[in-house]
Amino acid sequence: MNRKKCLTAGICGILAGILTAYLRSFSPNSFLSISDIAVYLGFWVFTTGLAVLAASSAGEASVLSGLYLIFMCIAYYVYIDLQTGQFYWTHLIFWGAAAVVCVLYARPLWRAVREPDRTSIFFTGIPLVILLTEAGQLGRNFLLYRTHLLQPVFDLAAAATLLFLFCRTKRNRILTALFAVLLTAFLLFLIWLVNRILLTVNQSL
Repeated sequence: MNRKKCLTAGICGILAGILTAYLRSFSPNSFLSISDIAVYLGFWVFTTGLAVLAASSAGEASVLSGLYLIFMCIAYYVYIDLQTGQFYWTHLIFWGAAAVVCVLYARPLWRAVREPDRTSIFFTGIPLVILLTEAGQLGRNFLLYRTHLLQPVFDLAAAATLLFLFCRTKRNRILTALFAVLLTAFLLFLIWLVNRILLTVNQSL
């Protein structure tokens, strides 16, 4: 295990936690809505993907992503505690559990990138689906209310970047992009359908 990489992952996690906690203080309903970086998943997914890519083995990918996410969560909530005098233990536990899921996912993701097989499209495509789905939801808000511009732009750029970093061949890029776009379209339709059903139910009560 490379100690320098572990140290770098921890330091980057602390810096990312402080940065996102600082951005949280900006208005959430402005044209750019800079605070979205702290609230939504795009930054988390993109930077954790970079941590996985920096690893030399599947085990190291889990360790680096784990160190990055754990230190990021701790720094984030410590910074907020220093600002507000309140430490959100339940939030830290929830996102700590989410970090564990990411750590477990890092191993098959690294293998999908470095040793591609039939399952690679799925493992490399899921992070892109998260980014594209979030971009679709927030992009709708921008079109309707002219807010939340920064996050969907960031998500789309992050998805394109990870696609090229995760997939080493043109064929894999095309197949992964197709998988991500189709699954994203399905999820956005499902979200729209559920919202319509809930709206209809509420109106009938």
